[in-house]
Amino acid sequence: MKQLPKTPDMADEAKATRNVTVSNREGFHLRAATSLILVARRFEANISIVKGSLTVDAKSTPLQLLGLGAFQGDQVLLEANGQDAEQAVETLANLFDSHFQVEENR
Repeated sequence: MKQLPKTPDMADEAKATRNVTVSNREGFHLRAATSLILVARRFEANISIVKGSLTVDAKSTPLQLLGLGAFQGDQVLLEANGQDAEQAVETLANLFDSHFQVEENR
């Protein structure tokens, strides 16, 4: 299969990744998944969460995120591509660190 050359837009697209640990006692549960989706949807970047061989769109549905089966102590990889990728990964990593406590926009 012939690989197409990257366009300037693709080559300039920002990428960011970060490993995070699920630290809350309940693991990655429904409320946490919902919080993550709401925060992820604030960004233009394409954001994925990877655990093992499973990859899920961070802007999808809570049930799809729950399918990762992430429990306390598990590591997941946050991946983002797009103009605000670094900010998206930073914000989502902070969400994991805060045990999924979402600050309301003021």
